[in-house]
Amino acid sequence: MKIDEMARRPCPNLVAVALASILLASAARASESLPDLTLTDVDHNTFRLHDLRGRVVLVDLVASWCIVCRQALPFYAELQRKYGDAVAVVAVSVERDADDARTWAHTLPPEIRMAYDADGKAAAALGMRAMPTLLIVDRDGRIRRRHESFTPDDRPAIESLVRELVGASE
Repeated sequence: MKIDEMARRPCPNLVAVALASILLASAARASESLPDLTLTDVDHNTFRLHDLRGRVVLVDLVASWCIVCRQALPFYAELQRKYGDAVAVVAVSVERDADDARTWAHTLPPEIRMAYDADGKAAAALGMRAMPTLLIVDRDGRIRRRHESFTPDDRPAIESLVRELVGASE
């Protein structure tokens, strides 16, 4: 093989190192504490994320125009119904228009508390890089998993982690 042909071929070790670096960075970030943010829900009530300690919290960064978000939120509400008060679901809407967020929130299952983040400060503090971004937070307030996007195939892994964190048996 000529040198120029070798230069065009991907190096499997380099690819493996790059993937390992990404996974390690994600795992390190996933063990961080949830920031103590004060949020305002779409009904103008303020609450602190830290007030939810003692529960497994699903924080989902969303927008009404996001089709994937519309698929994920009912599943998270289903988990809250299944595991009861051990689980809380908070959707943080990054809508530019508060009325859009409010209208959408009132169509969602009642288990979902929708906060409004027009200025993007909460999304930035929570490390949003994709729409949607789900943070699964343990009872001690540590982010145990950061999950970007959503497909129905993600349901078993998400529920498995929630079940583990709740301490429930199948």
